Amino acid sequence: MGSLLIPLNVCRKKNLYKPWECEHERHTYEKCQYDDYVRRMKELAKQKAAAAEDS
Repeated sequence: MGSLLIPLNVCRKKNLYKPWECEHERHTYEKCQYDDYVRRMKELAKQKAAAAEDS
């Protein structure tokens, strides 16, 4: 994720933080964050299901 944040911040600084200038980088970074969130929630659901089975 850090590898996507660095180009986003470079683009932001280069374009004086104009929100419309770095849309591609921002969307790529936010998609990565979302995918990571979904992965973590699926892992948590598996852990909860396993814990419920053991009880």
